[in-house]
Amino acid sequence: TANLQQQMNAVVQSEQELKDRNSKLKRIAEIQSHKLRRPLANILGLLHLIKFDDRNEFNPVYLEKLKKSAEELDETIATIVSHTKTIQEDEVEL
Repeated sequence: TANLQQQMNAVVQSEQELKDRNSKLKRIAEIQSHKLRRPLANILGLLHLIKFDDRNEFNPVYLEKLKKSAEELDETIATIVSHTKTIQEDEVEL
């Protein structure tokens, strides 16, 4: 009976670890599909505006918004990398 209890505990623990890992993977997917796409769409839109601006000089407003979107994109990518490292560390522990 003690052996059976140990096996049951191991199964419950494994199930919880899988649930935790799935939760982390869902979070990464959410970041990629929503938070990563928005700054990228901003950058592409701003580049389009810059391309078709009639003036021969860059509009500083466009450049500042482009810089902000690029920084957001960089931050989001860093978050994804961080979450991925957490999952990789969990694999090592298993």
